[in-house]
Amino acid sequence: NTEKSPKLNEFGEEEMEKVCGYLKQRGVAYDMIYSSKSSRCTQSAQIVAKLFKKKITPIDLPARDSGEWAGMQYSEILEKFENGEIDILIGTQMTAKGLDNPNVTLVGVMNSDNSFVFPDFRSSERGFQLLTQVAGRSGRGENLGEVIFQTFNPDFSVIQFAKEQNYKKFYNEEIALRKEFGYPPFSQIIRIVIRGKDISRTSQVAEEISTELTNFVTKNFNEKIITSCASPCAFEKIDEFFRYEILIKNFAGSKGHLAISKFYKKIKTPQDIQTRIYVSPLDLL
Repeated sequence: NTEKSPKLNEFGEEEMEKVCGYLKQRGVAYDMIYSSKSSRCTQSAQIVAKLFKKKITPIDLPARDSGEWAGMQYSEILEKFENGEIDILIGTQMTAKGLDNPNVTLVGVMNSDNSFVFPDFRSSERGFQLLTQVAGRSGRGENLGEVIFQTFNPDFSVIQFAKEQNYKKFYNEEIALRKEFGYPPFSQIIRIVIRGKDISRTSQVAEEISTELTNFVTKNFNEKIITSCASPCAFEKIDEFFRYEILIKNFAGSKGHLAISKFYKKIKTPQDIQTRIYVSPLDLL
């Protein structure tokens, strides 16, 4: 049953479609803008907005038609925020970049652990970068700023380093881990992705390529190139395609890069199976 039930959806379809809200308490305006890459707000942003509505009383709704703010461009939202027409921004990632407002004195990050759970060796680096970046948006003017990270792992070292704004400590820990496990900058990552509409055939072809590659590097490079077994990608299926990957750690520099490229060009697959190679990929998803 695909029909949506109000009992199962706390906010309801109508609320999900809203892009802004307006609250008023004793003459103080609290305009809340929710934004995301999709046309709908994320549920977490809505939960935060709902909590604001509960805490700020009495509420005068609608003091301004919520549709008035719909369709605004990102630059327009920031301009109104800087001019004081909007006092509170609630959004996904929108407050992390491009915000230089000396009046901002409080920044809160919900679900700050999310950045660290991706199966990617750069996840700690990206999470630290995001938290330190958004923390820097608070207290840029004459008044001191405050930053709050919501986390289920307050003792996690990267969270602590971000709290302290301590890049050196983060770097020392991260570079030691990269060296121990052979990740860049101590190696070059090469990724081969195999995709097809039939999961069994895709898996079989991926395993065959993995076996051939393992035999190739064992014979020619010993331990200077390390390959993984074929396994499902983090996003195992995109659109109609099932995706498998083989990760390669190249310690042989340009010689290893050239050898893997030649090996890849010789790969032959059935017409319904496609392969892609990514050298130094930006992510492993």
